[in-house]
Amino acid sequence: MIDQEKIKNKIALIRENLSELEKMKGISLEELSASPRDLAAAKYFIHTAIETMIDIGSHIIAKKLLGTPQLMWR
Repeated sequence: MIDQEKIKNKIALIRENLSELEKMKGISLEELSASPRDLAAAKYFIHTAIETMIDIGSHIIAKKLLGTPQLMWR
């Protein structure tokens, strides 16, 4: 059975990350490149959101007995 609460919590985390990225949208590429802290923060928020989406997909695949999720690296 899909854990609805787990999915809701993960979606909330994605929304939090997107909210933080939204706050950064006024920063120009030059400013972002000049600030290692801001660049690292932006990367973290993007990375965490993507990982969380993968976690959600993996959870659904596993619970629906659709096989074992495989990661593909190129």
